[in-house]
Amino acid sequence: MRHYRAIVSPFFVLSLCALGSWGCGDSSPSGPSDPTDMTVQEPATDVAPVDATATDTAVVEDSAVAQDTAQPAPDITEDTAQPVASVCETLGLTETPFRTDETGTSFGDVAGDFTVQTLSGPWTFSEQFSGCESYVFINHYTGAAGEQIWAPNPADLLANSPLNVHYFFGSYVQGDKSGILNTMKTKVDAALAQMAPQKAEWWSSRIHYVTTDPMAIDGSLGGYYSNLLPSVVFLTGIDRTQRFDGLSSLSRIQNGAFQSDVRMAAYSATYYNFFFDQETQAAAETVDVATLFDKVLITQNNGIHPITFPDAETMATYDTMTLDIQAQCGPGPTDCGEWDYEAFLQLCDDPECSGNHEIGLWITPYSRPGTRRWLVDATPFLGLVKDGGERHIRFGMLWNMNPNTMTVNFRLSNKGVGMRPTVIMPLFKGGDFNAGYNDKYEPYEFTPPEGVKKVELVTLLSGHGQTDGNNCAEWCNHVHTFTVNDTPHVQSFPGQAGKAFGCAARVSEGVVPGQYGNWAPSRAAWCPGLAVDPWRQDITGDITLGASNTMTYAGSYQGGAPAGGRIRLSSYLVYYE
Repeated sequence: MRHYRAIVSPFFVLSLCALGSWGCGDSSPSGPSDPTDMTVQEPATDVAPVDATATDTAVVEDSAVAQDTAQPAPDITEDTAQPVASVCETLGLTETPFRTDETGTSFGDVAGDFTVQTLSGPWTFSEQFSGCESYVFINHYTGAAGEQIWAPNPADLLANSPLNVHYFFGSYVQGDKSGILNTMKTKVDAALAQMAPQKAEWWSSRIHYVTTDPMAIDGSLGGYYSNLLPSVVFLTGIDRTQRFDGLSSLSRIQNGAFQSDVRMAAYSATYYNFFFDQETQAAAETVDVATLFDKVLITQNNGIHPITFPDAETMATYDTMTLDIQAQCGPGPTDCGEWDYEAFLQLCDDPECSGNHEIGLWITPYSRPGTRRWLVDATPFLGLVKDGGERHIRFGMLWNMNPNTMTVNFRLSNKGVGMRPTVIMPLFKGGDFNAGYNDKYEPYEFTPPEGVKKVELVTLLSGHGQTDGNNCAEWCNHVHTFTVNDTPHVQSFPGQAGKAFGCAARVSEGVVPGQYGNWAPSRAAWCPGLAVDPWRQDITGDITLGASNTMTYAGSYQGGAPAGGRIRLSSYLVYYE
């Protein structure tokens, strides 16, 4: 299988790829279409999925939009005697005020006011700001890559977009842009003509055609574009927190190569809703925080870093722990890691980390500038830090460290669950997923005390690599069976690994869109640009407290021996009291 990486030109941003049987190994995006009008080429087998993006009609059947804003446009009546609801009231979304503080012209900065000239006249940000919408800017560029942006049907873009987004179509063409803009406007108007009148009216007011040169836009947006020179910005956004998003890709794989596609923008619009909801919820929670990094630029791989938890008495008051990971890189794609690296946190047994336990795992996005954040349930690992005080954590990436400015916190709280983890015991580790994979696993004997309220099996698991010609273990459905006494608990991925748009459809769960690589298809238990959540199984009913119990583990593929790649696995037995 041939591998490929993202390539960034100083004049435009593109990703190029040569595919083997599926795509680019642990390292090509695809775009959304209307799932009600199109069909999907499902993988013929788990072994060698077909390229479901080989034609323009092969698209994901899972809409990229899986949230409350993805609903039919509201029925706007003619009754002018009634007060007109705001956009936010109509959509049932939280409204935030227009910000004038912390404004700037770099990604992550609050976007200040600006005015763009459009085919319909001037559009000023502060005057049009609703407090619950995002703003996505899509620019055409002279050349093959730029022409590709306008080629797909924009009806598919609107079908997979949340209702609370404005789209701005612009161009880097010098001088009069009316020709290229009217080309897109004609296609959009045709799409709107096929919609119900209320829905067409809704979208008509949220689609704009910018006649101003990007760098000449008055105000913060023009400054943002100028700061990114000499790169041409195909896609950028202002999210619902009113901040500039990082420079992102519009490319997708079609006919075995990357092409720019306007429909990719729907993923960004959907992600902005996820990100706003996550930020709002996190800000509303009352938590104590143990900090590992606070905006620290990390360049050293496998570094060992100190962290201080509250004392044991205070730790005993917590029943919930959340791992809060924030990473920032940029401003351009070449400033960010070009591959999807496995990033991990391992709690050390001592300051030298002579022994360690993996407690956090996430996959970095391909070359994606900007700021991303993942909040991951880490409650089962409370038992490892129950004594509090200073501990040490190893932070690393496989294969090498992508320089990122990191903020990593452990959020500690009491949610009134009525129990907390007190004992955690390491179980089985992964390894090369070959014919001898299971030979190293012996039965594990354990005796839970009588007073334990719950016993839980917890795993962090992901499959990587493609060997033996079957795309395992990244793209295949490998199966992991943990048998507790006589009861099996099976972790597997039927219909997920190799699904053409499985990861792209999960932007509403936190997958970072606009990556410069093969981010759209789903893998076995993971996605580029997403954390790996612990798999938690309550096994209390399968055991006898105060007596000896047995757990065994085995991996398999298609009902037989493991065959290819590598399994990253850390598994634990957790007692709750």
